[in-house]
Amino acid sequence: MQTRDSFLNGTLDGISIDSLGILQLADRVERLAEIGEPFLLSAAAHPEGWVLGTGNAGTVLLAKRNGELVVLHSAPEPEIFAVWADEDGTVFAGSSPGGKVYRIAGGEVTVFFEPGETYIWGLARAADGELLVATGTEGKLYKVDGEGNGSLFYDSEDTHLRVLKVLPDGDTLVGTAGEGLILEIDSRGAAQTIYDAAHPEVVSLTTDADGGCYAAVLASEASLVDLSKVAVPAQPQATQEGSGEAQQDGTSVTVKVTEGPAAGTAPVGTRPKGFEGPRSEILHISPAGVVESAARFEDETVYSLLWHRNRLWIGTGLDGKVFSLRDGKPVLEKDVDERQVVVLLPDQPGPAFATTNAAALYRISSETERRGLYTSPALDAGQIARFGGLRWRGELPRGTRLEFSFRSGLSSEPDQTWSEWTGGSEGTEVSMSIVPSGRYVQWRAELVAADGRSPSLSEVMLSYKQVNLPPKIKSLTVLDPGEILVPANFNPSSQVFEPAHPNRQGIFTT
Repeated sequence: MQTRDSFLNGTLDGISIDSLGILQLADRVERLAEIGEPFLLSAAAHPEGWVLGTGNAGTVLLAKRNGELVVLHSAPEPEIFAVWADEDGTVFAGSSPGGKVYRIAGGEVTVFFEPGETYIWGLARAADGELLVATGTEGKLYKVDGEGNGSLFYDSEDTHLRVLKVLPDGDTLVGTAGEGLILEIDSRGAAQTIYDAAHPEVVSLTTDADGGCYAAVLASEASLVDLSKVAVPAQPQATQEGSGEAQQDGTSVTVKVTEGPAAGTAPVGTRPKGFEGPRSEILHISPAGVVESAARFEDETVYSLLWHRNRLWIGTGLDGKVFSLRDGKPVLEKDVDERQVVVLLPDQPGPAFATTNAAALYRISSETERRGLYTSPALDAGQIARFGGLRWRGELPRGTRLEFSFRSGLSSEPDQTWSEWTGGSEGTEVSMSIVPSGRYVQWRAELVAADGRSPSLSEVMLSYKQVNLPPKIKSLTVLDPGEILVPANFNPSSQVFEPAHPNRQGIFTT
């Protein structure tokens, strides 16, 4: 194993993988809070910590920096897809379906704005101080003044305005779902299309220090929610950890977690039915409007982007991973137990991130993990084999440690029939003579830091020898007396033929 993709197939605990496929100890991640809700759908920075929107109970929470959770509001609507917090601590929460914007301040909760739309997908402060409210299923963007008086700011031809990003110059970027458009809307409400993506949904937007923009786009079946324009009763779907559903006035919203490839799925909007793009893609849009692909994820679903600490951070599912983009390649920073990293949030040093399925809140610190474990996938020897040894390449700074242990078995998935893990062994060449014979084997590396320095691992090689099996006779043919078996290119003028046993086709002759 020596490539980034091969190492990513293993299990990481406190380990990161850089763009060159090198394993090393990751930045320490602190789990701030476990949230007793089935889904966490939105989050935003708050002066005291972070404000969180959940489903399917429609709860708005304040997660303080010490991990304390405070319930700010429980809405009658089941989903909170959008939250916003002002610098003075005033919180706004958008509920769905039957969308309302709630204002939470000083312990009082009021209905601040009711647009009459099914979904409220995004909330943000415009440059003039008014509140922007992005909605679906009619694709309308509203501006709401301080008194809660709203006016239609932009009416899109697309079905859902999925995400908002207010730019430093006062314009607003909007990502849609249905047609996968990235729009730029000026202070007068005039819009221009920046990019029309092949993927049908724009799920996240962020801007970098140079004025460029990153956008995450998704294949239709990768969305966390059903974005169909015409709401119908929810149909049974293949889910992971279950799904939540709520109905109101004949509409429905279904929170789902899907798995499988993007190819061949029925798309939202006008995407071609044969669309076979990656499940997720990250696009970079320069200040001049030039669009380039920054990263493609064939199997991961990108849910959130954040420009922080001078690089792009990426939150994904279906395996709960946080990446950062370095030298144009995704670097795995953290792999958590929860299934989806749905929101990335600024923090110092950070970032912080929120997960769903199950719901939790994490924060990345400036310190490096003191120890970490990497467990390889089960490696197949093809048949029962005896294992010889392991060799590795990497770096081992003074005082750090790198220990290897092993286990083997006869089933492709490790289970209780496998052998126990061997004790940890050090050295550039590690003997595997005590590992029981088996068809499958796993290795595990424990990395231990010293003085803030981490060992690293760039290549691992295992040696094994398959157990000899008895020969198998596939056919037996008896020739007539005087006949011999000769190769097709045998020259009859040569009176001498010396057969080799076996020949290149594995045939013996006597």
